[in-house]
Amino acid sequence: MNYILAFVMFFLVVFFKGLPEASPDPVLGDLAPDYPAITAGLQKDDRILKAGEVEIATWADLARFIHKHPKMPVEIQYARDGKVATLTLTPRLDSASGRGLIGIVPKIDYTKVGFFSAVKHSIGQCWYWTAFTVEQLASKMIKREKPDLAGPVGIVQMVSKAAHSGLEDFVFLIGLISVAIGFFNILPIPLLDGGHGIMYLWEGLSGRKLTTQIMGAVNSVGLVFLLSLLVFATFNDVMRIRDSRAAKREAIAAAAADKPIPLKK
Repeated sequence: MNYILAFVMFFLVVFFKGLPEASPDPVLGDLAPDYPAITAGLQKDDRILKAGEVEIATWADLARFIHKHPKMPVEIQYARDGKVATLTLTPRLDSASGRGLIGIVPKIDYTKVGFFSAVKHSIGQCWYWTAFTVEQLASKMIKREKPDLAGPVGIVQMVSKAAHSGLEDFVFLIGLISVAIGFFNILPIPLLDGGHGIMYLWEGLSGRKLTTQIMGAVNSVGLVFLLSLLVFATFNDVMRIRDSRAAKREAIAAAAADKPIPLKK
């Protein structure tokens, strides 16, 4: 059911708004919370003009520069509302790729598509985000890294931001959340559909029905696990908000002496 809802949400965006495509221009789209870009003060729709001593003409230029400078302070010159300003940030090292990241994506342009193409791309979105989730979870488990989970507080923040960003962003986010819930629900965890499926499979293969006592014990374990996961995710949300606010205060203090330079007409 969750995947059906996700498909519908993706279809509404693709069919009525268009197929989202990344713009080749160095203009910022969404910014990830708690990453160097947003904590340093960059905003959506900022145009990056220069990174270090490198002139930035395309998004590929910006990405290439950021990727090559993990854990190295770099000066970014950007244009906003007809003015040019500079700030300094330090790209975060991505342990999986060894590249620098600052938590930005390019501005999104939309291309109109037909009905059947919208259906195809909507199914593709469901598959892509499911595969992406599996890949990220597997990577975290193999490297024994702490998973970056969002709890109720984080989800409310994301929904609020998407709602203020635009209707298409809000609908697309609902689709993403539906995919996440659908995937989580099929995991072999007691109390979830995946857990019930495993128990039914056991009964079918063994020819023996699980007793009420065993079912109760298994469900209790599942409940404890789910509650622990909720507490862990909520704690992550609180720590993320605290760290983000602290980083923003530091960035504002560091950039207090910078003055915008008007664009030449």
